Amino acid sequence: MSTSDLSSLPFSTSWLFKEVMGIETDGEIKFEQLFGGCFSKIFKVQLVKDSVVTCSVVIKLPSGDKLNEIANANCSGDCTDEQNTKVCEKGAELSWEEYSASIWLPFSHKNECRAFGALKDLDFSKFPAPKSYFAGFMPDSGAPALVMQDLTGVGKPLTRFFTPQIAQDIAKYLAHLHAYCFKTSEWRTHYVDANFNDEFARFWRQVRKLYTLENVEKISAAFANVQSLEKYFDPPRDQKKICEDVLVHGDIYPTNILTVNDRVTAIIDLQFSHAGQPAEDLTMMVTFLDDAVKGKELVLDAYWNELESLLDAVPFTKADLWKSYDQHVLFALAASLLVVPFEINDDPPENRERLVKKAENKMKVLESYDQVIKSGSLG
Repeated sequence: MSTSDLSSLPFSTSWLFKEVMGIETDGEIKFEQLFGGCFSKIFKVQLVKDSVVTCSVVIKLPSGDKLNEIANANCSGDCTDEQNTKVCEKGAELSWEEYSASIWLPFSHKNECRAFGALKDLDFSKFPAPKSYFAGFMPDSGAPALVMQDLTGVGKPLTRFFTPQIAQDIAKYLAHLHAYCFKTSEWRTHYVDANFNDEFARFWRQVRKLYTLENVEKISAAFANVQSLEKYFDPPRDQKKICEDVLVHGDIYPTNILTVNDRVTAIIDLQFSHAGQPAEDLTMMVTFLDDAVKGKELVLDAYWNELESLLDAVPFTKADLWKSYDQHVLFALAASLLVVPFEINDDPPENRERLVKKAENKMKVLESYDQVIKSGSLG
């Protein structure tokens, strides 16, 4: 960790320790920039006295730098066809960089702040999200920031697809999160003014605008049918809700899951959090299993059995859960397909062939579900 040039940090360490953590900075301050996500820069900051770490926290700052870099590397430019230009409504005229900076990053930061407020009374052992010490805007600069518990020693982010064991662990933790939501209504107060569905739909449409068919060179035939995915990009918000709403994580993606020895130790990154259906996170998780069809039964059974053990009466039936899953799975598959070029850009070359095959399998599953829906079998 570095101890030099604290002035290069985009935040005040005096504010961080004295105001947020309530301790004096009478030791040595060390920091390092950690691997950030597509929408953030993350720093680990420690206070060290007499060679002993007295405080260690992680500070997360919204940033579109990484996603802009990946988008520029993978995409030849915005699509210009009339259909794709119309779909974003507010912000349709913006470039990806302008959209992410002025609309999505502020919105997603507020989402994560809402989530930490909603989860403040939930035991970490029940749902292992990091504890939040500060969620808002820094007083000196007015810039958005999150100060969180340092979980860097708890586990490492996954760099591969979910194993059955990891999927079952996540499903059980989600059951604990949802049981908490069913037992208390206080969490809802953090989402009463959140217009997540509209912004979420705009976000995925903006991501879609980045893609042109030149991407086929990188992701093979899986994206030759990218235009046919258009109808799946809107979350199924207009369909009748089958289950009672819960707090949805919204981004159950491998790198947001910390593990040790094939067991889940933490679930991070709540920028996509929102009030929604219990099946939403389950569908996204299944798309990162090697067999999405068999994975459905594995994940839903693990979730349902855990939820039943936590509640005197589950406010929906298992059949309702399966039906809700089928409502949301097409969107989850389409959204996870859009992530493939980013995975290819980030992963070592030896993983690319597997990613392409995974994308092709997802396309086949999506098309098979689509045929079932057209036949009327999903109600």
